[in-house]
Amino acid sequence: MVGAPTAKATGQTALLPTLPAAQRPAGARHGLELLRNAARDPQTLRRRLLPHLSDDDRRVAAAEWFSEPGRLLHADQSVLAQLVAYLPRDLPVEAVRRWLEDDEWVRVHDLSVLGPRLPDDFHEEVLAALADADENASVPTLFISLVPCLPRRLIGNALAAGRALEDAALRAPALSSLVPRLKAEQRTTVAQEAYAAALACSWQPWLPEAVPPMRAGFPDGLAERIPQALNVIRVVSDVWERAEAYCVLLSVLLEQERAAVLAEALDCLALVDRDMRAGKLVKLVPYMDRESLDTALTLAPDDTVLATALLARAMDVHGRSPWKSVALVRRLVSRTSQGRALTVVTDNLPRLVSVAGEHAREGLTSAVDDVLTWWP
Repeated sequence: MVGAPTAKATGQTALLPTLPAAQRPAGARHGLELLRNAARDPQTLRRRLLPHLSDDDRRVAAAEWFSEPGRLLHADQSVLAQLVAYLPRDLPVEAVRRWLEDDEWVRVHDLSVLGPRLPDDFHEEVLAALADADENASVPTLFISLVPCLPRRLIGNALAAGRALEDAALRAPALSSLVPRLKAEQRTTVAQEAYAAALACSWQPWLPEAVPPMRAGFPDGLAERIPQALNVIRVVSDVWERAEAYCVLLSVLLEQERAAVLAEALDCLALVDRDMRAGKLVKLVPYMDRESLDTALTLAPDDTVLATALLARAMDVHGRSPWKSVALVRRLVSRTSQGRALTVVTDNLPRLVSVAGEHAREGLTSAVDDVLTWWP
């Protein structure tokens, strides 16, 4: 059972986009009050709520959610990004200083929000700490999040640190993240180094999100390199790693270059254990055309995250009408478990309102409250 406070917060925040613009700040303020007592999914509810809060209410939320430095280090970055401007200026600096002094950097993965709030000399200290750290999975994500806000005078230091990484899986994203910050005459060389490292590495889950910046060093795209990459991928013996490799390649290709690679990737994922393939499919959703959506759903029909991602792709990118969207929701709900069905319906309440009409909003809100409160 979700519980009444969480149920009410879930329904209210999900339906905020359907309110008239003038009513959203008051509705969001009410959602903020409900969220204080919500026991489950606070980060999801916060993400839904934030775009509709007034400046005054954001200031209140920032003070409540990030009351001390440690909370900033492990925060949901999409939430923190919207509230960091409302925090005391010294709080981000204190958070990063605590991270460095307590030697807890391996448990921090993203400085994209805090980094721009640091003084220049502090950037140098953080970069030096990364360069001296043992190589592990935190390095590329920290490196990538820090590079965009580094002072230009430190880019050379960052490039040297990236090239010094022995593990190709770490070196590829580190070098890739630097390409857009380099001088034009350096970009192609470093992009080629990043691309070579990506092909040579043991495939890792952060690569699809990490390597796209290398495209800045290949202004004409990677079409001529696709056959070489596919030859490398096809001989990867482990089907899990091979699927990850396809995800990486798709992430660096232009839209018109993806069709053949996507088809191979879906064929490969059909071989991955059924209970594990949904996570890989979610990574592929941004690259899917209309024909691929049904194939993906067939491969993992019972996964909530995948279902929601497929719905967003189908409706927002491929222009499905609201009626077709509801038909797709009904199809998903009929093929999945009770808990997952509730999540899919809740995530798509604004689209249901667009079909049912404004008069149905209150009834849908009450229905969601009842179902989430009493349906275990």
